[in-house]
Amino acid sequence: MFSRAAARERKIEIQSVSYLETDSIFFFIDCVPNVITLGKIQQGANNFQFAVHNNHEKSLKISAIKTEGDLVDFTYAGSVPSKGSVLVQATTATKLPNGIFSFPILIYFAGYDAPIRLMLLGETPK
Repeated sequence: MFSRAAARERKIEIQSVSYLETDSIFFFIDCVPNVITLGKIQQGANNFQFAVHNNHEKSLKISAIKTEGDLVDFTYAGSVPSKGSVLVQATTATKLPNGIFSFPILIYFAGYDAPIRLMLLGETPK
């Protein structure tokens, strides 16, 4: 059991502070959902989709959408309109990792170095 006096004496230390630049893509883009859970799926082509929302005053060009090992093929409009959205259609590769898997989906935009990162989760038979 801890005493209240000891609780008042606890202190924290901030090790570092990072700031996002005001022109960072993270201020403008939202993806829904940002974690895509496929659940238990069979090997082969599985379809899913997600939306990319642009809160910026200008349209933003999607330069690439990638996964490790090209495990997913993506179909999408070339750009996201100002204050608008696009729907990204995705199809998994015919051969996914066996068992439980998770890997990032990286969305790159023209003029921005850092990608938006989504996570894809699922499970295939072992």
